[in-house]
Amino acid sequence: MPKLTSVIASIPHAVISGIFTVICVVIAMNGFRVVQNINLSERNMLVIGLPIMLSLGAVLMPRELVYALPELVGYLVNSGIAIGALAAVILNFVLPEDAQPEVTETTENSVTTDNATIAEVK
Repeated sequence: MPKLTSVIASIPHAVISGIFTVICVVIAMNGFRVVQNINLSERNMLVIGLPIMLSLGAVLMPRELVYALPELVGYLVNSGIAIGALAAVILNFVLPEDAQPEVTETTENSVTTDNATIAEVK
C-alpha cells in the first residue's frame, strides 16, 4: 500500500486538477440529463461543459500570470463567469448544429429520408 500511495503522491498537481475538472463536468452533464430528462447531443455537451472547465481553470490560474496579462485580458480572466459566458457564446456560434435528416421528394406519393422510403397510405 505504501508504494501505491507514493505513486499517487508523485502525480503533479496540474494533472490531478485537470482530471478533477473533467470528472466534475461529466457528473454535471449526467445530472442535467437526470433532472431535465433530455438527451444532450455531443455538441450541446461541449457548449455546456467546456465553458464550465474554462471557468474553473480561470479561477485556479496563478495570480502572477493574471497580473502579467494586459489589463482587459486580466480583468476577463480574473472572472470565471466572464470566461465561461464568453466561451459558451463563441462555441454556440462556432460549432455546427446537429445534422437533421434530409427529406427529399422522390415520387408523388412517397418521401425518402436517409435511404428509407415512406409511402403514403390511402
